[in-house]
Amino acid sequence: MILIFNKQYRQFEKIMSELLKKAKKSQKMEQKDDPETYYLDNVNVAFDVVKYVLTVTDKAGEEIVSINCKFAGAGYELQNAKFNLFSDLLSHFRKIYNARQEKQKMDRAAEKVKQEANAKAKQQEMEAKKAQALSDAYEKLRGM
Repeated sequence: MILIFNKQYRQFEKIMSELLKKAKKSQKMEQKDDPETYYLDNVNVAFDVVKYVLTVTDKAGEEIVSINCKFAGAGYELQNAKFNLFSDLLSHFRKIYNARQEKQKMDRAAEKVKQEANAKAKQQEMEAKKAQALSDAYEKLRGM
C-alpha cells in the first residue's frame, strides 16, 4: 500500500508542480469565477472549490486531466494528500494572479503619471512659445 501511495502521490505532485510552472511561465493569465478558472497561454486550469475537482483543458476545450481532490477523512491518506496539493496549488495560483494584477495596476498608474507629465510639459512648451511670440511682436513694434 505504501509503495502504491508513494507512486500515485508522486504522479499527482508532478502534475501539480507542472501546472505551477506553467502558471509562472505564462505570458498572460486571466481568471474567471464559478468554477475558479485560470486561462494561461496553453491550458485552462479550473478549480471547482465546491466539489474539489481540478480540471485541466487545452485551448480547444478538450480535457487533459480531471482529478477529484475532495477531503475524505481518516484512513484515506492519498485522497487527503490530493486535497492538500489542490489547496496549495490553488493558493499559489491566486498569489500569482494577484501579483500580476497588482503589477498591471502599478504599470497603469505609472503610465498615467507619465502621460500627465507629458501633457504638462507640452502645455509649458506651448506657453513658452506664446510668450516668445509676444516678445518677438513687442520687439518688432518697438523697432518701427
